[in-house]
Amino acid sequence: MSAAASLRGRLEWVAHAWKAVTQQHHRDLLPLLRPLLPEDGVAVDIGAHAGQFTKLFARLAPAGRVITVEPSP
Repeated sequence: MSAAASLRGRLEWVAHAWKAVTQQHHRDLLPLLRPLLPEDGVAVDIGAHAGQFTKLFARLAPAGRVITVEPSP
């Protein structure tokens, strides 16, 4: 792996981490989704990207299970 590819990979990781921490606009959906997902429910997040919906589902179903799939590297 070249140094440029390694640097790019690190920068992409930082960009994803920054987005996951700072972009929390999904929280506005909590009241809408709360009646649909019981605390012991199962949610599937296909195309999870940075995991914003995964974290939202985990908050809604603390005694349940969240299955997360991200097909892109």
